[in-house]
Amino acid sequence: MSRAISFFVSGLLLGVLLAGFGFVAYVNQSAGLGAGEGQTVLKLGHSLDTGHPVHVAMEFMGDRLAELSGGSVRLDIYPSGVLGSEVQCIEQLQVGSLAITKTSAASMENFIPVMSVYGLPYLFRDVDHYWEVLTGPIGTDLLRRGENKFLRGLCYYDSGFELLDADG
Repeated sequence: MSRAISFFVSGLLLGVLLAGFGFVAYVNQSAGLGAGEGQTVLKLGHSLDTGHPVHVAMEFMGDRLAELSGGSVRLDIYPSGVLGSEVQCIEQLQVGSLAITKTSAASMENFIPVMSVYGLPYLFRDVDHYWEVLTGPIGTDLLRRGENKFLRGLCYYDSGFELLDADG
């Protein structure tokens, strides 16, 4: 009797594993549904509202992408968390059902712990120092730290922060 149960459990686990792989393959294949012949559609999900300056920048990016690709690449933007929280969007990146997301460094800490460095107070002297670090070797290295987890940072947004001077 225990041998039959063992075969049943093994078969069940194999079935679940195959179903998981099948789902990932289906999601990857269907990511381009709705696209015209020869058109690639990239899905971008984020949690900001449509009036946020970063969302406006993403719309501009979509327009430029369509223009520069001659219409062969389209960016579909899903704002206001309609595809899930920041962490859920990152997880969707990992399985291939989402191409791009905008997320905070705090959410990235769940996947790339070293990103927690951006939560330290008084890390940057001024705006110039901030952008020097982010666009330099340190910032570039941090954007690549998630590659072994199927994540790759493209750029940094500042989302409109303010640095205080010595007088507060």
